[in-house]
Amino acid sequence: MPRLWRQGDVLPMAAALEIDSESDGTSRWLVCSHSCDLQEMQGQLLAIVRGYKAEPNGSMVGGKSVRYLQLESVSGDFIQFDVETLRFVDVEILDRHRPWQEEAHPSAVPMVLARWLAQKFDRLELPDEIVIALRSSGVEEALLKALKGAVHEILDVRVFVYEPEQPPSITFLLIYDAGCAGAQMAAQRVADAILARALLRAKDLEGKLVISGANAVSDTALTYAQWRKTRPFRAEYLSLRDHPPTHVPPR
Repeated sequence: MPRLWRQGDVLPMAAALEIDSESDGTSRWLVCSHSCDLQEMQGQLLAIVRGYKAEPNGSMVGGKSVRYLQLESVSGDFIQFDVETLRFVDVEILDRHRPWQEEAHPSAVPMVLARWLAQKFDRLELPDEIVIALRSSGVEEALLKALKGAVHEILDVRVFVYEPEQPPSITFLLIYDAGCAGAQMAAQRVADAILARALLRAKDLEGKLVISGANAVSDTALTYAQWRKTRPFRAEYLSLRDHPPTHVPPR
């Protein structure tokens, strides 16, 4: 008999208690395994990830963070999931329960969820000197602070890094939702925050990194060429546990 379950469904509290007897009303377990696989899985392990209610943070919505993902449920709560809680349980737990519809997430979630999980294995590797320059100058801090309030407007942050010249340069693209009112202004505010901090802390960047630009770009205007030449910018470039990130030896 086909299962009702799909990728992105939420396990009910009864199932959560089976997984962890100390689960409470604030925790959520999200199904990560692919919808097609769920129909055929027998005696196999189901991938799930744990989350908790949290205040909305635009830097964690839509997969803009490697470690954390915030999803808005139909109840209006924002649930923050941590990729480090990813675990595997017996798939038969699905046969004993039904999805928690009152805490479900919109249909677009599987696409966001798949992209977020993939980032753990395919994220940007920035040279240590660029990471240090972004942090010591406060540019990264200004970006993340500005993103917090843009929960729905900004879809992604992409960067073009040019290293052949010294110092290397970086350009930021703030991709906004063309169909969202006020999204262009929100993206421009984030871009302005990046450039303002770079100007204010120019001495910290001198000889280390050039901030070539920060541009607000509509999701309908982003070209395939731009997409190919840029990479998603995430605060967690390397190790999810180390701060500063683990040193990457030169190739």
